[in-house]
Amino acid sequence: RIKLEEEQRIKLEEEQRIKLEEEYKSKKYFAQSDAIDLILNNFENEISSIGAYYAPAKQRAIELLDTLRKYKEEAFNDPSREKLISFAQSTKRAIQEATPILQKDLGWGDYLTNLAKQLVNAVTFAVAYAVTFGTTGHQGFFALKSSLAVNQSQNLEESLNSELGQKNC
Repeated sequence: RIKLEEEQRIKLEEEQRIKLEEEYKSKKYFAQSDAIDLILNNFENEISSIGAYYAPAKQRAIELLDTLRKYKEEAFNDPSREKLISFAQSTKRAIQEATPILQKDLGWGDYLTNLAKQLVNAVTFAVAYAVTFGTTGHQGFFALKSSLAVNQSQNLEESLNSELGQKNC
């Protein structure tokens, strides 16, 4: 009888631990989804500053933004490690495909490189956090390349990481 009660207690504790870990992962995914939304909103603001003279480049940038948002929704609709890895790969590929026209017409090579790195870093952080349940200090895999065109987005990313780090203390 005592052994049965002990087994039930252990089983209940394990179920509670798993539930807490799942809730924590869910909150973390939500925070990372919000961080990615902010990065994409910043990109949208950059697009809105493109003049009419560069209409084909602006259209390509809008298409890229739509694609990135679609990938984000797919990844975070029911997040998993595999979906986040797929998101990182897909966004990187989409940005690389859009780079030639946006670099040629707008000089956005460094900006797009940094955009890809920001998105991948946000996802790598989410994956690392989910796998280790928050026991890692991982803040991203790729270092951003400095550029005048991307200082604002770099500052945004640093602010996001700082705010997310403070909220997780």
